[in-house]
Amino acid sequence: MKRTVQRIFVITLAALPLHVFAQGVDSIAAWKRTLNGMANLSQSYFDNWTKGGTDALNWEIRFDASAVLDKPGYTWESKGKAAYGQAKLASLAPRKSSDELVLETIYTRKLNEWINPFASARLQSQFAPGYTYDDKLGTRTRVSGVFDPTYVTQTLGAGYDWRKELQLRLGGTLKETFSAVRYGYADKASTAAVETYKIEPGATFTAIYKRGLMENILLSTLLDVFVNFKGADETDVRWENLITAKVNKYISANFALDMLYDKDLSTERQIKENLSIGISFLSI
Repeated sequence: MKRTVQRIFVITLAALPLHVFAQGVDSIAAWKRTLNGMANLSQSYFDNWTKGGTDALNWEIRFDASAVLDKPGYTWESKGKAAYGQAKLASLAPRKSSDELVLETIYTRKLNEWINPFASARLQSQFAPGYTYDDKLGTRTRVSGVFDPTYVTQTLGAGYDWRKELQLRLGGTLKETFSAVRYGYADKASTAAVETYKIEPGATFTAIYKRGLMENILLSTLLDVFVNFKGADETDVRWENLITAKVNKYISANFALDMLYDKDLSTERQIKENLSIGISFLSI
């Protein structure tokens, strides 16, 4: 039954945008495309510094891309971001500080000012293995792998845009998790075997808010709530916040704060914070 429902969702999601091509959208120029690349770097060095300090080097490479087709009757937006970075502290070996791959496509029909149906698909994963470290023993334990775990979600629902600052979406969702046996991110605790694939039907509420705080400073926040149909105690919450201060065309300062609650990963909330100065090396 679950497989049947999954196929219906996937086929519907794939079929809805196909009429776009039937309407003669065959020109790449019809799409508004952007591609940005940024390198973030921070470094500190101490030599006979009596107040104390530890040498450190942090770097990150990030790419953001989007393609938007905006027509009177519909909007089709595809976007993606990729980031990878490492941190090196004193004589310790370099460690991963950021690792993210996100691909998303959203097709929206414009019916009226208030409610517009949409279909979306999202993939989230990572590029490199992850480890936990024991500096006292000098050991590390591998806790995730290349593209492991990978999360895929498909959603059908309705949305509302307010002044291009606030976007609200609500819909039915299938959340799929792919993970190897050794990591067990797709494992079901109720079974003896270790599953490598898991599908969870539920509902998703997404709110995206973007606003200029002052000249050259932009606030972007995203709240994503997934409620598993098994019960409210299976709710996953993802809250991403980004403040970007644009110094000029090439230099910007960024503050990111991400909060995550996913019972399958941890019974406690997770927080990731990053403050950096970046140099833009690609803008198309």
